[in-house]
Amino acid sequence: MDNRVCMHYVIDRIEDLINDCNPDEGTAEALAKVHKGLSEFKKEVIYNLGVNLRIDYKEVCDEAI
Repeated sequence: MDNRVCMHYVIDRIEDLINDCNPDEGTAEALAKVHKGLSEFKKEVIYNLGVNLRIDYKEVCDEAI
C-alpha cells in the first residue's frame, strides 16, 4: 500500500481554505472558517491514513494464511 500524499491535492485544499477566509469580514469570523476547514482537513487525512493502515494490516494477515 502506498501511503504517500498527493501534494497537488494538499495544495488545492490549502488554497480552498485561503480563498474561504476573507480578512475583510472580521477577524473572529474569518478565524472560525479557517479553524473549521483545517479541522475537517485533519479529520480527512487521519481517516485516510487509518483506511490505508487497515488495508495494509489485512494484506499482511492474508499473506500469513
